[in-house]
Amino acid sequence: MVGGEIVSLGREGGSLLVKAIPYFIARRIFTEERLRSEVRVSLRANTPVSIGGNPARLSVYLRMVNLSNIDVRVDRIVADVWFGQPTATLLNVVPFDVPARTEREDVYLHTVLSRDVVEQAFVVSKQSGAHMFMDFTIVCTSKVRNFIIHEHVERGLDSVPFAGSYEK
Repeated sequence: MVGGEIVSLGREGGSLLVKAIPYFIARRIFTEERLRSEVRVSLRANTPVSIGGNPARLSVYLRMVNLSNIDVRVDRIVADVWFGQPTATLLNVVPFDVPARTEREDVYLHTVLSRDVVEQAFVVSKQSGAHMFMDFTIVCTSKVRNFIIHEHVERGLDSVPFAGSYEK
């Protein structure tokens, strides 16, 4: 982008006093650190993780909140999941938008697991204090700059529903 371009901020009807600013000013205001802190990622409150089914599958549902005044496009998400040992890598390579000052709870990742991995997760889940660890790498773009969010999530396996013959 050229330094003289104008960047539109937010959505129509927003409460911003300034609707557009020059590109070079927007880049100074919306640093990578600021955008990373204003785009929040967490597990969805309602059944965020499930394991099992036929074929056996691991599904992770996310909530993304964009607190910034810049529309953000999520280009891809990579999640490494561990329960006791490296278990699976989940990918979402279908880009989607998170408009300024909005949230989405329809973001999900899933992968098919072997029966052995599901059995291992089920056995580990029976142990006291067993946890699942997830490391997310989320690649985002915007009109102002590109940035990457790294998020680490830990969740007790006792709260993860197992479907099919592995129901608790």
